Amino acid sequence: MPTADIARYLNLRYQHVYNVLAQEKMLPSKMKKYPILTEKPSLSSAQLVSRGFLPVAKWVKRDEMEIQSSVRLPPKPAVYAFAVDGQVQYVGVATKSVAQRLGHYSRPGPSQKTNQRINALIKQLLMDGKSVEILLAHPPDLDWNGFPVDGCSGLELGIIKKFELNWNIRSSN
Repeated sequence: MPTADIARYLNLRYQHVYNVLAQEKMLPSKMKKYPILTEKPSLSSAQLVSRGFLPVAKWVKRDEMEIQSSVRLPPKPAVYAFAVDGQVQYVGVATKSVAQRLGHYSRPGPSQKTNQRINALIKQLLMDGKSVEILLAHPPDLDWNGFPVDGCSGLELGIIKKFELNWNIRSSN
């Protein structure tokens, strides 16, 4: 458990907890890394569809080096999800054009680490004979007390906060 979490849990100052852990040679950097246990439920593609997402395409191999969507995607904002065997693995947001955003997964640039990682996962699954489904939703933008609320960004964050998504590394707690 990180030092800051221990301090918050015990309602003690961070420095005090750090000093005690250092004295006992128990600082997190010297401890074995254990996976963080989550209590978030998984999310199925059927759950997304029942709430308004549309299964619109699948990832396919274009050739040995590239992947692409099986259909032309719309040039408008959307929340997108990638599902494998009926389980959602990743949720993202395209704030301008879902066609352009998903194109970055097809041909990730050298500095696009997330796109490279997702591209490699999809390629491996396709090589293993699996299918990776693409689902889309186009929620409306809202107004809250005179302030604009982006429907796509809000929906993406809400899903990431509530569900366990294996490919979303920087998930919200």
